[in-house]
Amino acid sequence: MNAADTFGVRGRARRDTPIRRGQETAENAEAVPIRTRSRRIAPDRGIQEKIRAAEAMYGMKEKDETPKSYRARDRIREAAQRSRARRMAERAAETPHGVGRQTFIGRERREGGEEAYRTARAGRRRHALRNAVLVLVLCGAFALGVVAAVYKLIYVISDVRAEGVSLYTEEQIIDASGVSVGDNLYSFSSKRAASRVIARCPYAAEVRIQRSAPSHVLFVVTEETALYYTEIYGEVRALTASLRVLERTTEKEAQARGLVRLCLPEIDEAVAGRQVVFGDEKDGRTIREVLSLLGESALRERITAIDLRNLYGVCMICDGQFRLAFGDTESMALKLKIAQTVLEDDIFRAGIRASVDLTQMRSTSVVLDNQLDLDF
Repeated sequence: MNAADTFGVRGRARRDTPIRRGQETAENAEAVPIRTRSRRIAPDRGIQEKIRAAEAMYGMKEKDETPKSYRARDRIREAAQRSRARRMAERAAETPHGVGRQTFIGRERREGGEEAYRTARAGRRRHALRNAVLVLVLCGAFALGVVAAVYKLIYVISDVRAEGVSLYTEEQIIDASGVSVGDNLYSFSSKRAASRVIARCPYAAEVRIQRSAPSHVLFVVTEETALYYTEIYGEVRALTASLRVLERTTEKEAQARGLVRLCLPEIDEAVAGRQVVFGDEKDGRTIREVLSLLGESALRERITAIDLRNLYGVCMICDGQFRLAFGDTESMALKLKIAQTVLEDDIFRAGIRASVDLTQMRSTSVVLDNQLDLDF
């Protein structure tokens, strides 16, 4: 192999194999570097002409367009936009009112300025709100109408009954309530109906009304019996154990019925079917407490009269011949037990009137006196 061939092989090896810095060898150093030249290929003139023709037809910018030409293009674009906006405004002015919201807004801004535009926008909002409220009201009225129609057609009373009555008939309770067949099931107030029954039927202490959809009504009545009688505003009235006012009566009739006579302090209000109201509410609570303790005592069936006008000098008449003086109402339950024990003595079986002083629980005194006045 001659030198030229060697040079050629070595040159190709040097050209094709990358040599890093610091790795030069003696053989590489002797090789002659080969310089390559970049060759320009002449463009096809026909293709260049076609590109220029396409750019001219579609408004494409050339590669050598300068910033000055950009500014000219922007001015032309802005002028076209202004012209288009002017044409749209003229068209909107000629369009009838209500054709389009954007058209109407543009006209407002042109004619009245920004303030007029805000006012008009607020007016439109109010109008939309009124329309929405009107729609809601109409829908609600329609729904109520449907409910009322169903209510009147379905919930109609066809059966009215009363339970727990012995002193009154079922018809009396129903008539007193004001509820009748054919009424609407929820057209009356339970509280008012119960109040009417108690006012016209005083022995009905409690009235509960049960509705059974769609057409049944039941009155559950709890009755009370007369236990006392007293004079109220010049009239003799029967009273229950809770001092509810009952019907008018006479003293002879009340005694014949076995009612206990009560002498009460000042009464402020007395309405049939309701409890008496005392002038002093504290006295009223004390009186009810005393009567409650008496109801739990074994002496309850033997007491014929009670004087509660002075709560510091309570007196009771027992068996119609013994006067029991209790003093104040303190320790009333214990005093009643002492009185029961004392009256079991044999001296009280002779039929002699006697007065028993229970004001001092440690020393109870008994006075036998057939002339004793047993009237309060």
